Amino acid sequence: MTFKPQVALLPRRVRSAEPAVPSGPAVGERGGRHMDPGGEPRRQRRAVHIRPHGVRHLFAAYDLGKDKLYGHVKTTKNRTMFSSSGATAQSLPGRGPDGASSAPYRPRTAGSRIHPARIREPRNSPHPTLLPATERPSHETHLVPGSASTRPDARGSNLMGQLTGRIALVTGAAAGIGAASARALAAEGAELVIIDLDAHGGEAFAQEIGATFIHADLSVRAQTGAAIKQVITTHGRLDVLVNNAGIAAFGTTTEVDPEDWDRVIAVDFGALFDICREAIPHMPDGSAVVNVVSIFGMAADHRNAAYSAAKGAALNYTRALALDHARQGIRVNAVCPGLVRTKMAAGLSSNQERLAAYNAAIPLGRMGEPEEIAEVVRWLASPGAAYVTGAAIAVDGGLMASAGAPRRDG
Repeated sequence: MTFKPQVALLPRRVRSAEPAVPSGPAVGERGGRHMDPGGEPRRQRRAVHIRPHGVRHLFAAYDLGKDKLYGHVKTTKNRTMFSSSGATAQSLPGRGPDGASSAPYRPRTAGSRIHPARIREPRNSPHPTLLPATERPSHETHLVPGSASTRPDARGSNLMGQLTGRIALVTGAAAGIGAASARALAAEGAELVIIDLDAHGGEAFAQEIGATFIHADLSVRAQTGAAIKQVITTHGRLDVLVNNAGIAAFGTTTEVDPEDWDRVIAVDFGALFDICREAIPHMPDGSAVVNVVSIFGMAADHRNAAYSAAKGAALNYTRALALDHARQGIRVNAVCPGLVRTKMAAGLSSNQERLAAYNAAIPLGRMGEPEEIAEVVRWLASPGAAYVTGAAIAVDGGLMASAGAPRRDG
């Protein structure tokens, strides 16, 4: 048997010594929701629905003017209890003067959630009733640390400048997707540090965008650790980390050289662990990690065993990082590019026959540009993606959307 809260037991009307100005153009002369029958303004009241652990329903009428709770009905499995103690709102644990929770969001089993609903008093009715669910105000918004709603620069529609004052690190940033991502983050106002094995290209690009360049071979753990420690020593923290560095060694398992295999695994997967292990302890609440993986981490590629294995591991490692560090306010996501116009795809770009075959398989009919991948990196690093973590976003022109069936025209 289901017990419903007996809101009818609550007081019908509460008057305030300091009448509130009624809102709405038509409320006044003939009496409305905010007026007594005699034309006297009265304060609006709320019914606050609280659901603590072990309690089915709890309703209380709250006078916004007098800061009073005039009664509540507590319905448990076996009985219904009514109280009219006149307790103030502050006497409810964790509640503010408006009945809203002052504590951060907790799971339902660990605390309570509040859903405000206005009270309407129909004419010729001695008791108040709840508004229909469709007319009630939206549920209380629970702000979590690091969310976009807690930051003043996350309210507008213009996303430019949201990373102003943030420290961002991009690996493999001398060219390609890494360079495009560094430019996009710099355009958002981030202070950039880039790491690359290409000393000449990395230094030139860093001067171009006003970034700091660190030369390091990410396949060597000692160099990787030293590079991250240099960033932390200089800046004290890291707000955005983009793990973009990657290499490939084409061939099947029997064709690829073991040394090439080891190097691909070390750069494409092992470096993620080395970098995150050094960086995450210095990443504050609201930070973001973006791992540039590949669609070949989602599904394997022909004669690309080392690359497919490393990217598959990197993708699942991204999910593990997201789970492990979500409560620290650190978001971790993966961008999975398809065929993109970079140095790695230069051999394919020069083979027109193979390029045409690839383009025919891509629903959008073309290869991507580094800047198109960088836009997704920029968004994932920004407060606009504050509720996104553990995601793998394919940026591949629709290639992964296909089940592999041949295309039918006409």
